[in-house]
Amino acid sequence: MTNTHTDHHSPWSVFLIFLRLGLSSFGGPIVHLGYFRDEFVTRRRWLSERSYADLLALCQFLPGPASSQIWMLSIGAKTMYWPDLG
Repeated sequence: MTNTHTDHHSPWSVFLIFLRLGLSSFGGPIVHLGYFRDEFVTRRRWLSERSYADLLALCQFLPGPASSQIWMLSIGAKTMYWPDLG
């Protein structure tokens, strides 16, 4: 996995990234958000800082854990289904 804009966003690669994050991230949903930001905004550049902040604000408004919603609404949808989303 490289640090470029041309990473392949197959469902398998997204699954492996989240598996790694899930196995190595302890501390609950708030801690996961920081790891997600580092991975998907800083390292992989799949989302801009602004897009991530907007999605985080939306997910804080919705009921449930924000880290799960960040994954479902943004990263999963953007990388696998709607590449032009953000």
